[in-house]
Amino acid sequence: MTTPIMMANQVIKQMTEHMFSDDVPLQYKDYMAIRAVFRHLGGLWVNVEQGDVQHIEKLSKIVIAWGLMPEHQNKKDQVV
Repeated sequence: MTTPIMMANQVIKQMTEHMFSDDVPLQYKDYMAIRAVFRHLGGLWVNVEQGDVQHIEKLSKIVIAWGLMPEHQNKKDQVV
């Protein structure tokens, strides 16, 4: 049996890998931040688990915003 936090972290990991590949590693603080913002914006993990499109889109927008932050940009593509 998975806990709600484990399920949330699995969904976040899958979304980040899908949107940004493995080039943007997640840290513990990233999971916490994404979960907190999602909850603050009225997101419910049970709705994500049930496939609610609105909640999935809300989470997707949060993950995209997280991935586009300068500290998460792909370092491999930068010329030094």
